[in-house]
Amino acid sequence: MKKHMKERIAQIALIIGIVIVLCAVVLVINTEFSSKSSIRKNKEIVQELYSLMPEISGGFLDDRIDTTMPLLEINGENFAGVIEIPKFNRTLPICGVWDRSKIKQFPCVYTGSIYDNSLIIGGCDETGHFDFMKTISEGDIVFVTDTTGARFSYTIQKIEVTKDVSSNNLISGNYNLVLFARNTRSLDYTVIRLM
Repeated sequence: MKKHMKERIAQIALIIGIVIVLCAVVLVINTEFSSKSSIRKNKEIVQELYSLMPEISGGFLDDRIDTTMPLLEINGENFAGVIEIPKFNRTLPICGVWDRSKIKQFPCVYTGSIYDNSLIIGGCDETGHFDFMKTISEGDIVFVTDTTGARFSYTIQKIEVTKDVSSNNLISGNYNLVLFARNTRSLDYTVIRLM
C-alpha cells in the first residue's frame, strides 16, 4: 500500500512539474510574440506621426501662455510626439494621455509639457520599449519631437533606482525632462532626469 501511494505521489509530482514547465514555455513565447508585435506597431505609429508632422526643426522655448502639447490621433489614440534615443537606435511614439494600461504598448505623458520644461514620460522596461534604461549613461542624448515637428534635445544628468515614483519625487529637482519605468524583475523604478 505504501509503495503504491509513493508511486502515485511521484506521478502527480511529475505531472505538476510538466504542467509548470509547459506554462513557463507558453509564457515566454507569449511575451516574445507580444513584444515583437508591440515593436512593429510602434514603428508603424512613428512612421505615421512623422508623415503627419510638418518638417522637423530645432525646438525652442518661447513665452507661450498655453503650454498644452498638441496631439495627433492615430488609430483612436492621441499622441504627443516621438522620443528618440540615438545611442540605442530607438524611436517610440509618446501617448499624450496617461493610461497605466497602455504603458506596455508605448510610453505615455505622465504630466507636464515640453514647452515649460516640466514633461514627465512613463514607460515599461520591456524589450523594444524603455529597456535601454538598464544600460543608458549620464551624458547620453535624448530627443523629443512634438507633433508640430519641433525637436528638443536633452542630455541625461542623473539616473536613479527608487521605489518612490510619487509626483513629488518625479518633479523634484530642476530638470527639463524626466523618464521613468518600472523594472520588470523588481519593485523598483528607474528614473532618468535630463536637462
